[in-house]
Amino acid sequence: MRKTLLAAALGLALGSPLSALSLDASVHGGFTTFNMGDLNRSNATLMGWDLAPYSQDISSGYVVGMDWVTRAWSPLAGMTWGLRTEYLQSNLAEMKNYPNDVTLVMTDQASLTDALVGANLAVPAGTSGLTVGVGAWLGYGLGVMNQHKTYDGGSSRSIRIQSGAFSDTILVGELETSLGYDLTPHWGVSFTGGWRWADAPEVKSGSEALDDGSTLWEFGRKTPVNVDFGGATAQGSVHYRF
Repeated sequence: MRKTLLAAALGLALGSPLSALSLDASVHGGFTTFNMGDLNRSNATLMGWDLAPYSQDISSGYVVGMDWVTRAWSPLAGMTWGLRTEYLQSNLAEMKNYPNDVTLVMTDQASLTDALVGANLAVPAGTSGLTVGVGAWLGYGLGVMNQHKTYDGGSSRSIRIQSGAFSDTILVGELETSLGYDLTPHWGVSFTGGWRWADAPEVKSGSEALDDGSTLWEFGRKTPVNVDFGGATAQGSVHYRF
């Protein structure tokens, strides 16, 4: 799915017939949050709050991406539609514990690579040259959680954890609002804020599902850990119209 969308994006960029139909290419990047409360709570319980002098949760990170959109065949003035690809990475979470006088350090880091289709609608904001817009995107992404454990500062092992939903891919949706300004007939800039849905309800390492340690400790039953790559975004972008 991702390879197909990426190939289509290149076709939009390089195909002369579509390039003549108001193709708009842009790059964007900025700040994003990650809704990793379930995973953070599970890790904290696993490490033990009373024995963990340092704990840094997964909470935020960065996002970069590219859009290829066109105004061709749009039913509304100011509407564009096309393809988006993105890469998101979280901050590095770190937890420490000292079981039986052995130092245990565990780190987690999340990433999401997606390919989406969507549309934007921008309307003029008075006569200042500014535009106000809204956009919606939908597609699939590969969500990955890399977990690394080190014992006593020496022996270590790495565990690669991939989302178990949608055959190692997850459904991704984005809604955003934007404020844009055209610098020249070809160049423009915009600032966007939005929300991303990218929820993996059950995460597995190989065939073994991760369990919510706090639920196991409190109620004596295992609950799958929810790993949510969704969150809020604040970004800037640069546009070029062919």
